[in-house]
Amino acid sequence: MLMRLATFRNALIKALTGSLKTVQAATNTHLNRRVQISALSLPSTVHAVATKKIMRDAMIDIGFAPSEDLQSMEMPFAAHYAYDLGTAKGLGLEKGACDWDMGVYEAVLVDYNKDILSVLLLDLAEHGCVVRGEMNALELGEGAVSDGSSDSKQNAAQKPLVPEARIQSHYAAIQQKLEAFLSQETLLKESASNTGANWKPLRSDIRAVILAGDASLEGFDHLRSLLRETFADIPANGWLKDTIDPKDMAAIGAAKRIQHMANKPEDFHVHVQHVGHSHDEL
Repeated sequence: MLMRLATFRNALIKALTGSLKTVQAATNTHLNRRVQISALSLPSTVHAVATKKIMRDAMIDIGFAPSEDLQSMEMPFAAHYAYDLGTAKGLGLEKGACDWDMGVYEAVLVDYNKDILSVLLLDLAEHGCVVRGEMNALELGEGAVSDGSSDSKQNAAQKPLVPEARIQSHYAAIQQKLEAFLSQETLLKESASNTGANWKPLRSDIRAVILAGDASLEGFDHLRSLLRETFADIPANGWLKDTIDPKDMAAIGAAKRIQHMANKPEDFHVHVQHVGHSHDEL
């Protein structure tokens, strides 16, 4: 078991370091200078402390950022800042309408990738959020649509043709899974028994649905259609947060969050040193 863990760790370090070096080289070439990047956003499926440490160490080892400058954050926090969900405008409310002491504001983060679908229900606060519930489905990643669907006689250079019925079945399964998740984590109407440790937010408390992931443009178009149907009752204007390319959302959110930390460290329960000085992501 220890040998397997060591092998996995080494493989992860090699893959991550290689990817970071590619990004670093491309950015240096594009800007014609060396860049310093200190904000690292973590995928929604990464929870293990050891894995997070590997990611941080890899960035430091290749000189992406000095250790004292590097701030890592999970995707929900990045999503919060990417779409300004700590403001009335970000939640589709009138200016001054947010009551962070007494109000309940929820968001759903849909992380749709080729190999996995992740859905998170977030309790929003002014400067961050808490994951209330999470659903991960390997079988509902976009890649599942085309698995086994290509004809053996088809030219290998052609894009596999996926039957329409298979596509519809895939997104119907996503909608069913999403509905089950929401039914488990939220209530359609208030109940006298909805108190204490078993308290749940109302479906109407959901103010935003954020898109993230590396699925195709076509895949996200299908996803948008089912989300508009599933969340048709959300009262907020602009509740579907998709104006940022989903694959770039976490990086942009991480940069905005670290800029806030640099400009107003008093808003956070951490001491931020050096951040915000000559950092390219800002």
